[in-house]
Amino acid sequence: MEYVSERSLSHVVADYGPLEEVTVKLYLRQVLEAVAYMHRKGIVHRDIKASNVLVGGDGQIKLSDFGCATNSNS
Repeated sequence: MEYVSERSLSHVVADYGPLEEVTVKLYLRQVLEAVAYMHRKGIVHRDIKASNVLVGGDGQIKLSDFGCATNSNS
């Protein structure tokens, strides 16, 4: 598991308020791409929320907390 030192999306919104629409689109696209990738691998996250979406300084999104995840192939 990769270590990401950046903040969760919930912390970013709490600190800076609502995000611009263009930023929301960028983040949502990355989340959906991550979910599509996981589903192709048979992984279901089951706990996607703002506190489990990490935002890097470069705007890169990472999903975290796979404690509730399941493998649909088993």
